[in-house]
Amino acid sequence: MIKRYKLLILDLDGTVYLNDKPLFNCIYYLNEYTQSGGRLIFLTNNTSVEKAIYLDKLLSLGLNNISENNIITPTDVFLNYCFRKKIQTCLYITTKNTLEYILEKRGPKAEYDNPEIVLIGFDKELSYSKLINASECINRGIPFYLTNIDLGCPTLNGPIPDCGAIGKLLELTTGKSKTGHFGKPGEMMGQELIHKIQNSKVNFDEVALVGDRYYTDIALGNKIGIDTVHVQTGEKSGFDLSNLATHEFNSLTDLLIDLLKLDN
Repeated sequence: MIKRYKLLILDLDGTVYLNDKPLFNCIYYLNEYTQSGGRLIFLTNNTSVEKAIYLDKLLSLGLNNISENNIITPTDVFLNYCFRKKIQTCLYITTKNTLEYILEKRGPKAEYDNPEIVLIGFDKELSYSKLINASECINRGIPFYLTNIDLGCPTLNGPIPDCGAIGKLLELTTGKSKTGHFGKPGEMMGQELIHKIQNSKVNFDEVALVGDRYYTDIALGNKIGIDTVHVQTGEKSGFDLSNLATHEFNSLTDLLIDLLKLDN
Protein backbone atom coordinates (compact mmCIF):
# COMPACT_ATOMS: atom_id res chain seq x y z
CA MET A 1 0.00 0.00 0.00
CA ILE A 2 1.26 3.46 -0.91
CA LYS A 3 2.13 5.84 1.93
CA ARG A 4 2.67 9.58 2.33
CA TYR A 5 6.07 10.19 0.80
CA LYS A 6 7.42 13.63 1.70
CA LEU A 7 10.20 13.47 -0.90
CA LEU A 8 10.10 11.95 -4.39
CA ILE A 9 13.33 11.37 -6.30
CA LEU A 10 12.37 11.29 -9.96
CA ASP A 11 14.11 10.03 -13.05
CA LEU A 12 13.46 12.30 -16.05
CA ASP A 13 13.64 10.55 -19.46
CA GLY A 14 10.88 7.95 -19.58
CA THR A 15 9.42 8.97 -16.22
CA VAL A 16 8.55 12.68 -16.36
CA TYR A 17 8.77 13.12 -20.13
CA LEU A 18 9.73 11.55 -23.44
CA ASN A 19 11.59 13.93 -25.75
CA ASP A 20 9.98 17.25 -24.78
CA LYS A 21 6.50 15.92 -24.02
CA PRO A 22 5.34 15.43 -20.40
CA LEU A 23 3.82 12.03 -19.73
CA PHE A 24 0.09 11.94 -18.88
CA ASN A 25 -0.25 15.48 -17.52
CA CYS A 26 2.26 14.70 -14.76
CA ILE A 27 3.41 18.34 -14.52
CA TYR A 28 -0.01 19.39 -13.20
CA TYR A 29 0.09 16.69 -10.54
CA LEU A 30 3.72 17.44 -9.62
CA ASN A 31 2.69 21.04 -8.93
CA GLU A 32 -0.23 19.79 -6.84
CA TYR A 33 2.16 17.53 -4.92
CA THR A 34 4.61 20.34 -4.11
CA GLN A 35 1.78 22.72 -3.21
CA SER A 36 0.61 20.14 -0.67
CA GLY A 37 4.07 20.11 0.93
CA GLY A 38 5.83 17.41 -1.07
CA ARG A 39 9.42 17.87 -2.19
CA LEU A 40 11.17 16.82 -5.40
CA ILE A 41 14.65 15.83 -6.52
CA PHE A 42 15.27 15.05 -10.19
CA LEU A 43 17.94 12.41 -10.69
CA THR A 44 18.94 11.82 -14.30
CA ASN A 45 21.63 9.68 -15.89
CA ASN A 46 21.44 11.78 -19.05
CA THR A 47 24.59 13.91 -19.43
CA SER A 48 24.02 15.20 -22.94
CA VAL A 49 23.34 18.71 -21.56
CA GLU A 50 24.08 20.70 -18.40
CA LYS A 51 21.72 21.17 -15.46
CA ALA A 52 20.62 24.67 -16.48
CA ILE A 53 19.09 23.23 -19.65
CA TYR A 54 17.18 20.60 -17.66
CA LEU A 55 15.93 23.35 -15.38
CA ASP A 56 14.82 25.49 -18.34
CA LYS A 57 13.03 22.50 -19.84
CA LEU A 58 11.15 21.70 -16.64
CA LEU A 59 10.20 25.34 -16.12
CA SER A 60 9.03 25.66 -19.72
CA LEU A 61 6.84 22.57 -19.24
CA GLY A 62 5.12 24.43 -16.39
CA LEU A 63 6.77 22.97 -13.30
CA ASN A 64 6.88 25.38 -10.34
CA ASN A 65 9.14 25.88 -7.33
CA ILE A 66 12.35 24.23 -8.57
CA SER A 67 15.96 25.31 -9.05
CA GLU A 68 19.23 23.67 -10.07
CA ASN A 69 19.52 22.46 -6.47
CA ASN A 70 16.63 20.07 -7.24
CA ILE A 71 18.62 18.35 -10.01
CA ILE A 72 21.43 15.77 -9.75
CA THR A 73 23.35 14.42 -12.75
CA PRO A 74 26.42 12.17 -13.10
CA THR A 75 28.37 15.31 -14.04
CA ASP A 76 28.03 16.52 -10.43
CA VAL A 77 29.37 13.19 -9.18
CA PHE A 78 32.24 13.28 -11.68
CA LEU A 79 33.28 16.76 -10.59
CA ASN A 80 33.22 15.81 -6.90
CA TYR A 81 35.30 12.71 -7.66
CA CYS A 82 37.91 14.74 -9.56
CA PHE A 83 38.13 17.33 -6.78
CA ARG A 84 38.70 14.58 -4.19
CA LYS A 85 41.26 12.72 -6.31
CA LYS A 86 42.93 15.96 -7.55
CA ILE A 87 42.59 14.90 -11.20
CA GLN A 88 43.88 17.69 -13.42
CA THR A 89 43.41 16.46 -17.01
CA CYS A 90 40.83 14.39 -18.88
CA LEU A 91 39.97 13.31 -22.41
CA TYR A 92 36.26 14.10 -22.81
CA ILE A 93 33.96 12.16 -25.12
CA THR A 94 30.99 14.41 -24.39
CA THR A 95 28.86 17.08 -25.98
CA LYS A 96 30.31 20.57 -26.27
CA ASN A 97 27.68 21.83 -23.82
CA THR A 98 28.65 19.29 -21.15
CA LEU A 99 32.36 20.00 -21.59
CA GLU A 100 31.81 23.74 -21.25
CA TYR A 101 29.84 23.15 -18.04
CA ILE A 102 32.61 20.97 -16.54
CA LEU A 103 35.29 23.52 -17.38
CA GLU A 104 33.13 26.35 -16.04
CA LYS A 105 32.92 24.43 -12.74
CA ARG A 106 36.75 24.14 -12.71
CA GLY A 107 36.81 20.47 -13.56
CA PRO A 108 39.86 18.79 -15.16
CA LYS A 109 41.31 20.51 -18.21
CA ALA A 110 40.69 18.91 -21.60
CA GLU A 111 43.76 16.93 -22.70
CA TYR A 112 43.84 14.92 -25.92
CA ASP A 113 47.29 13.28 -25.95
CA ASN A 114 48.13 12.16 -22.43
CA PRO A 115 45.19 12.66 -20.04
CA GLU A 116 45.01 11.20 -16.55
CA ILE A 117 41.59 9.69 -17.29
CA VAL A 118 39.06 9.35 -20.12
CA LEU A 119 35.41 10.28 -19.57
CA ILE A 120 32.78 8.76 -21.85
CA GLY A 121 29.45 10.56 -21.76
CA PHE A 122 26.11 10.44 -23.56
CA ASP A 123 27.65 12.17 -26.55
CA LYS A 124 25.03 13.10 -29.14
CA GLU A 125 27.86 14.71 -31.15
CA LEU A 126 29.90 11.50 -31.26
CA SER A 127 32.28 11.13 -34.21
CA TYR A 128 34.60 8.39 -35.39
CA SER A 129 37.63 10.59 -34.67
CA LYS A 130 36.50 10.85 -31.03
CA LEU A 131 36.28 7.05 -30.84
CA ILE A 132 39.80 6.73 -32.30
CA ASN A 133 41.19 9.22 -29.78
CA ALA A 134 39.49 7.44 -26.87
CA SER A 135 40.63 4.01 -28.09
CA GLU A 136 44.25 5.13 -28.41
CA CYS A 137 44.28 6.45 -24.85
CA ILE A 138 42.55 3.36 -23.46
CA ASN A 139 44.96 1.10 -25.40
CA ARG A 140 47.84 2.83 -23.58
CA GLY A 141 46.32 1.89 -20.24
CA ILE A 142 44.69 5.21 -19.33
CA PRO A 143 41.64 4.40 -17.15
CA PHE A 144 38.26 5.27 -18.57
CA TYR A 145 35.00 6.05 -16.85
CA LEU A 146 31.40 6.30 -18.04
CA THR A 147 29.02 9.00 -16.90
CA ASN A 148 26.31 6.31 -16.85
CA ILE A 149 25.71 2.70 -17.86
CA ASP A 150 22.38 3.13 -19.69
CA LEU A 151 22.48 1.26 -23.01
CA GLY A 152 19.61 3.20 -24.56
CA CYS A 153 17.89 6.53 -23.98
CA PRO A 154 14.08 6.27 -24.37
CA THR A 155 12.40 8.46 -26.98
CA LEU A 156 8.95 8.58 -28.57
CA ASN A 157 10.38 6.54 -31.45
CA GLY A 158 12.09 3.96 -29.28
CA PRO A 159 15.54 3.86 -27.63
CA ILE A 160 18.64 5.53 -29.08
CA PRO A 161 22.27 4.65 -28.15
CA ASP A 162 23.24 6.01 -24.74
CA CYS A 163 26.54 6.17 -22.87
CA GLY A 164 26.52 2.51 -21.89
CA ALA A 165 26.35 1.47 -25.54
CA ILE A 166 29.28 3.74 -26.42
CA GLY A 167 31.21 2.27 -23.49
CA LYS A 168 30.46 -1.29 -24.67
CA LEU A 169 31.79 -0.41 -28.12
CA LEU A 170 35.07 0.81 -26.61
CA GLU A 171 35.35 -2.21 -24.30
CA LEU A 172 34.88 -4.57 -27.25
CA THR A 173 37.34 -2.58 -29.36
CA THR A 174 40.15 -2.28 -26.80
CA GLY A 175 39.58 -5.41 -24.74
CA LYS A 176 39.69 -3.27 -21.61
CA SER A 177 36.94 -2.68 -19.06
CA LYS A 178 35.77 0.63 -17.69
CA THR A 179 37.21 1.60 -14.31
CA GLY A 180 33.86 2.87 -13.03
CA HIS A 181 30.90 5.13 -13.67
CA PHE A 182 29.28 8.16 -12.06
CA GLY A 183 25.59 7.46 -12.60
CA LYS A 184 22.79 5.30 -11.27
CA PRO A 185 23.09 2.75 -9.65
CA GLY A 186 26.77 3.29 -8.81
CA GLU A 187 28.26 3.71 -5.36
CA MET A 188 29.37 7.30 -5.98
CA MET A 189 25.91 8.37 -7.17
CA GLY A 190 24.43 6.56 -4.18
CA GLN A 191 26.58 8.57 -1.76
CA GLU A 192 25.62 11.81 -3.54
CA LEU A 193 21.95 10.96 -3.15
CA ILE A 194 22.29 9.95 0.51
CA HIS A 195 23.95 13.30 1.21
CA LYS A 196 21.10 15.11 -0.58
CA ILE A 197 18.44 13.26 1.42
CA GLN A 198 20.22 13.96 4.70
CA ASN A 199 20.37 17.68 3.87
CA SER A 200 16.63 17.66 3.12
CA LYS A 201 15.89 16.68 6.76
CA VAL A 202 13.42 14.04 5.54
CA ASN A 203 13.48 10.55 7.06
CA PHE A 204 14.60 7.80 4.70
CA ASP A 205 11.30 5.92 5.17
CA GLU A 206 9.48 9.00 3.81
CA VAL A 207 11.41 8.98 0.51
CA ALA A 208 10.70 7.08 -2.73
CA LEU A 209 12.77 6.86 -5.90
CA VAL A 210 10.65 6.71 -9.07
CA GLY A 211 11.95 5.50 -12.43
CA ASP A 212 11.38 3.35 -15.49
CA ARG A 213 14.51 1.20 -15.28
CA TYR A 214 15.02 -1.68 -12.90
CA TYR A 215 18.80 -1.90 -13.44
CA THR A 216 19.51 1.78 -12.71
CA ASP A 217 16.64 3.56 -10.92
CA ILE A 218 15.21 0.70 -8.87
CA ALA A 219 18.63 -0.81 -8.22
CA LEU A 220 19.91 2.47 -6.78
CA GLY A 221 16.92 2.94 -4.49
CA ASN A 222 17.30 -0.60 -3.19
CA LYS A 223 21.03 -0.09 -2.70
CA ILE A 224 20.64 2.95 -0.45
CA GLY A 225 17.64 1.57 1.42
CA ILE A 226 14.69 3.68 0.26
CA ASP A 227 11.35 2.70 -1.27
CA THR A 228 11.19 2.41 -5.04
CA VAL A 229 8.42 2.91 -7.59
CA HIS A 230 8.73 1.46 -11.08
CA VAL A 231 6.71 3.13 -13.84
CA GLN A 232 6.03 1.61 -17.25
CA THR A 233 6.36 4.70 -19.43
CA GLY A 234 10.00 4.41 -20.53
CA GLU A 235 12.27 1.44 -21.12
CA LYS A 236 10.56 -1.92 -21.47
CA SER A 237 12.76 -4.63 -19.97
CA GLY A 238 10.94 -7.57 -21.53
CA PHE A 239 11.00 -9.34 -18.16
CA ASP A 240 8.67 -9.28 -15.17
CA LEU A 241 10.92 -7.75 -12.53
CA SER A 242 8.14 -6.18 -10.46
CA ASN A 243 9.37 -7.99 -7.35
CA LEU A 244 12.44 -5.70 -7.37
CA ALA A 245 10.40 -2.52 -6.75
CA THR A 246 8.39 -1.54 -3.67
CA HIS A 247 5.51 -0.42 -5.91
CA GLU A 248 4.51 -0.76 -9.58
CA PHE A 249 2.51 1.97 -11.35
CA ASN A 250 1.61 2.51 -14.99
CA SER A 251 2.86 6.11 -14.79
CA LEU A 252 4.14 8.83 -12.49
CA THR A 253 0.73 10.51 -12.81
CA ASP A 254 -1.01 7.41 -11.39
CA LEU A 255 1.37 7.46 -8.41
CA LEU A 256 0.80 11.17 -7.78
CA ILE A 257 -2.99 10.83 -7.94
CA ASP A 258 -2.81 8.14 -5.26
CA LEU A 259 -0.49 10.24 -3.10
CA LEU A 260 -2.73 13.29 -3.36
CA LYS A 261 -5.75 11.22 -2.31
CA LEU A 262 -3.99 10.56 1.01
CA ASP A 263 -4.14 14.31 1.74
CA ASN A 264 -7.91 14.50 1.26
